[in-house]
Amino acid sequence: MANAVQEKSEALAVRIVNLWRFLLKQKEYDISRQVKRSGTSVGANVCEALYAASKMEYLILIP
Repeated sequence: MANAVQEKSEALAVRIVNLWRFLLKQKEYDISRQVKRSGTSVGANVCEALYAASKMEYLILIP
């Protein structure tokens, strides 16, 4: 991993997926989908900011 933000977002994604699996076992389908979607989007946003095409794009994504 390149930096702390990446490491923490990956750890969060792993925990979110584990929570998602638990919620599926509890038959909480609606909330499980939303938890997975919102929790894993953090990592996607971090990657998008780290690999931004231009300095301006980077500044917009990470103030």
